[in-house]
Amino acid sequence: MMEKSLHLIGNAHLDPVWLWRWTEGCQEARATFRSALDRMNEFPDFIFSCSQAALYLWIEEIDPAMFAEIAQRVKEGRWVIVGGWWMQPDCNIPSGESFARQALYAQHFFQSRFGVRAHVGYNVDSFGHHAMLPQLLTKAGMDSYVFMRPGTHENPAVPLGPFWWEAPDGSRVLAFRIVEFGEWGGYNSSDHNLEGKVINTVALLDEAAPSLMMFYGVGNHGGGPTIKNINTLHALQESLTDTSLIFSSPDAYFTALRPHAAQLPVWDAELQHHASGCYSTTSMVKRANRQAEQRLLAAERWNVIAGWVTGVRPATTELARAWHNVLFNQFHDIMGGCSIREAYDDVQEGYGEAKAIAARVQNQALQALAGQIDTRGEGLPLLIFNPHAFPLQLIVEVEVDFFQGHAQQVLDVASNVVPIQNTPPSMVRNKDDAHNWIQSFCMMAEVPPWGYALYRIHYHASEESALAPDTIKTETLPFSEFVFDGRRTLALENAHLRLEVDGRTGCLTRIYDKDAGCEALSGAGAVPLVIDDRSDTWSHGTREFRDLVGRFHDAKVTLLENGPVRGTIRAESRYGRSRLTQDYCLAADGRTVQVKVRVDWQEPLSILKFSFPVNVADPIATYEIPYGAVTRPANGEEEPLQNWFDVTGIAADGQTYGLAVLNDGKYSADVLHTEMRFTALRSAAYAHHMDNELQEDNHRCMDIGEHEFSYVIVPHAGPWQATDIVQLAQTLNRPPTVQVEHIHGGSLPAVQSFVTVDAPGIMLTVLKYPENDIVGQQFDGWILRAVETLGQATDAVISLPAMGRVITTTFSASEIKTLLLPRSTTQAVVETNLLEDLPA
Repeated sequence: MMEKSLHLIGNAHLDPVWLWRWTEGCQEARATFRSALDRMNEFPDFIFSCSQAALYLWIEEIDPAMFAEIAQRVKEGRWVIVGGWWMQPDCNIPSGESFARQALYAQHFFQSRFGVRAHVGYNVDSFGHHAMLPQLLTKAGMDSYVFMRPGTHENPAVPLGPFWWEAPDGSRVLAFRIVEFGEWGGYNSSDHNLEGKVINTVALLDEAAPSLMMFYGVGNHGGGPTIKNINTLHALQESLTDTSLIFSSPDAYFTALRPHAAQLPVWDAELQHHASGCYSTTSMVKRANRQAEQRLLAAERWNVIAGWVTGVRPATTELARAWHNVLFNQFHDIMGGCSIREAYDDVQEGYGEAKAIAARVQNQALQALAGQIDTRGEGLPLLIFNPHAFPLQLIVEVEVDFFQGHAQQVLDVASNVVPIQNTPPSMVRNKDDAHNWIQSFCMMAEVPPWGYALYRIHYHASEESALAPDTIKTETLPFSEFVFDGRRTLALENAHLRLEVDGRTGCLTRIYDKDAGCEALSGAGAVPLVIDDRSDTWSHGTREFRDLVGRFHDAKVTLLENGPVRGTIRAESRYGRSRLTQDYCLAADGRTVQVKVRVDWQEPLSILKFSFPVNVADPIATYEIPYGAVTRPANGEEEPLQNWFDVTGIAADGQTYGLAVLNDGKYSADVLHTEMRFTALRSAAYAHHMDNELQEDNHRCMDIGEHEFSYVIVPHAGPWQATDIVQLAQTLNRPPTVQVEHIHGGSLPAVQSFVTVDAPGIMLTVLKYPENDIVGQQFDGWILRAVETLGQATDAVISLPAMGRVITTTFSASEIKTLLLPRSTTQAVVETNLLEDLPA
């Protein structure tokens, strides 16, 4: 039986960005750390716990003497490193790999500077926590977790005291939810409320557990425990004789708890909901985050592959700097969209630098690879590079400046003619300008996994003898225009799907799946909706957004293009002062509908949602989360997601049928019964808390202005696991790179694959150099990471022919696996953790 005790956790919750910019946050970190060190000099029993490696890096760079003082206190055990991540990030929006990098860079920073690693995960203010976190924590050296949100009023089903938190793969951490006592605070306290907070927490001991943690210290803008705080606690130690009050740390608490943990309850789900509006606020930030993550991962892969083939140097230092920017901007008050408007100028700069670094690293690698490919032969060489470990068959867009001719046809490596279709160029053409030779076209390409394919463009010396400029209007997909139920309707179809678009509203009213013999949509079809939203920036106390105020109307619908590659119907509509353009694209042999969206959004305190009523019964709603997927009730609540979500049920003929919607930078959606809706834009006021009343002249709203994004609709027979939606979503977010090349010799063939995996449920996510410079070890080889995406145990064979490696391994359901690949093929491949530790 545990002793009745209260562990007093001195801390200072420090938001480096929120109602202030990062420069002010930096100053507050200096002041807070100085205060904590002063309290240690004044009170020998005082212990301070602190997370966020980025803050420590600031101090190391700005005040080396203070940093040395902190290191000494860490050595004494009085300054306790918690968290093990670069920041306290939003725990729903970053990708699964971002959580791995939060730990990789932070844990090795702590190890190299202080000789310790964090054992306690620590995200006390993040707005909900996804279900894969226990696995990500344990594989980063953390066996326990402290959080506060959702609070007891938001999810009372979560155990009140300590409990085991279990991920889908079975990984477990000991978890503790900080109790929030209203005016007495949760992770914070002040001089006037601390005694009441202690008394309230002691009163919970019999109900929740015989031993609990209580957090104290001034926070949010930093500060930490005050002299009066500590004097108050000393006095309470004397007066509360039936309870032991211990100056402590989360590490000490969990160490004391562990021998008694066998009987603790188990929670095997995600920890939601809090601040549901934060899944969709500041869409600019969220899209930049998605782009930066994807570009950095692709740059790492190509950097390694070009190193194998051409000797291009590792770019680990530059890429680490870029990742630091991304990880910093994933801080929960930045990524959650609830900071002041001025802070997002800084955020744009950070993401811009990260994306620029990724672009330079990737370009260096691809140019080096292209230089080694034998491109000799008739026609202009065109290289297409696939950054994914699965084969691609998709439409790519090409723009070529011929000067001396115009494209007539494209041939693949086997000299087969590949259909091409003219598209509008990115510049306005002038018939008297030499740049009239700029030609834009699209084509269907096939590219092997993590590799490339060479195509050849054959052109003529005059545009008149080449493809006619009106090719863009050639109708090769069946197209029709008719009146249905008194409405003009445009229809486009191929062998697999038939699309119908309402000429009055511009909405996609029908997707008929010819292969399955099913209508994919029901009711009015796919409709953009305008929702009134009077909640604050976080949407405190709001679980769903359903106050419909209007729909877009007065559409202009036209056949934009139709040729041998694809057909596109464009719908332009309006609502209020807002304008919406949707291009519904159907590939000649496609089984999906890609929709390119451009919107000029001018509706403050409103939400733009896109609705898709699925024509099934007994729906099951599934959402992709970081490195996993979960099912959730179809109850209309706003939910976080990553690249896709899906509704699958029973079609009218009794077969299993469903619809998935993929996105390229949206993170918020809901499903009510069989209607799935993703949130495209949310125009809440910047940093508006529910306690503050909005006035017409005292706020500005986010997301006002022009936006472009895409989504893809995937009808499918059978369960979602039998589809390729995971791969399709990855391709939407990281398309192949198209490069026009000159003619030259080389040692590489016209088509090459560098990495493959034979199991469709295994997604290879990372191929990179080891972080030897931060890890403090010398491993000569590479890091390969993969995740099982379908929730099914499976065997997999991973082939890396350029390295002479074939790896056979087994994945449990939803497992993340990291492998060390030694350069020497005489050394065995071994599994490691997210921290890239070498075997003992």
